[in-house]
Amino acid sequence: MTSTRAERANGLAVFPVLTALCVLSLLGGLVYPGLFLVLAIAVVVGLMQRAQMGGEFVAVMGPFRSLGYLLGTADRLARCGVETIAIRRIRRQQAELHALAEKLGGLEAALSIASLRAGTDVWTRPEFTAGAEWLAEDLSHPLVPGCVTNSLRLSPSRGMLLTGANMTGKSTLLRSVGVNVIAAQSLCVVFARSYRAPWLALRTCISPSDDLLEGKSLYQREAEVVVAILAQAAQAAHAGPMLCLFDEMFRGTNTTDRVAASAAVLRHLVRPSSGANEGAGCLVIAATHDLELVPLLADVFEAFHMGDRMDASGPSFDYRLHAGPTTSHNAISLLAFLGAPPAVIETARATAEAQSPR
Repeated sequence: MTSTRAERANGLAVFPVLTALCVLSLLGGLVYPGLFLVLAIAVVVGLMQRAQMGGEFVAVMGPFRSLGYLLGTADRLARCGVETIAIRRIRRQQAELHALAEKLGGLEAALSIASLRAGTDVWTRPEFTAGAEWLAEDLSHPLVPGCVTNSLRLSPSRGMLLTGANMTGKSTLLRSVGVNVIAAQSLCVVFARSYRAPWLALRTCISPSDDLLEGKSLYQREAEVVVAILAQAAQAAHAGPMLCLFDEMFRGTNTTDRVAASAAVLRHLVRPSSGANEGAGCLVIAATHDLELVPLLADVFEAFHMGDRMDASGPSFDYRLHAGPTTSHNAISLLAFLGAPPAVIETARATAEAQSPR
């Protein structure tokens, strides 16, 4: 009996030792994480000792409850300590981490550009010049399969007035120019056979729309964009060349105002500023259905058109850029092809003939 009590007393003496070992291992683990293994071993030994002692373990449950509270508190402190150490290390190495992120971003961008080039049949590197002339040979739109290519040349004193019937490709050509300017100056990739141009500021007014939520009509939205471009062009005249792209300017208003305002804006943008003549000296391409603009701007804009024809099988287009204004009008013919009543077609053609200049 005496021996059994002595053994049990010795067993009870183990618990304070285990408690101290657990606390010391937990606190030391904040500095040396390997001590958490010692903590785990001490807990396992304590559980085994408790199993051996059976019912007499009740006498030491109080200290272990206190130990559980201490372990929980120490665990929370440990987590806070680890997070604090991590934050401090990140702050100390912030510059290195920022440099690493920039290098990884640059690598990802380079891989994306390489993938774009590998998946494109025709592309070239742009040649940036100190002059003001813009030249592109066999330019195409990268998102149009089998896109018909066109060659364009622009100069500050001579804009391009792009005419043509509906669906001939005027808007696509404008977008091709804009996309390739951005690709040249950001990715060093041009979807063309050659590209020579200065570094440009690009401004566009293509397909604006009305805003019902703000109570703005189509014309007001167009006017806001155009006025902003005029303001930016005045600043660009002193900072560097600007390329402006317009698709059917002021189509939201009547013909008289549209032609007059368009002619004034386009002349101002393309005309260089000299002496009493106030101008912006921009590179300008404007697509329009208003052939009245051709004679009004003949001294500062050269007219081009996109080819088309209409026959019994319907409209067809070559999507090629041709010199001179268009002589084709397919709007009424397209109505007839789509099945509009013959009386409507006859009246429309008679009215168009009466309004045509002699």
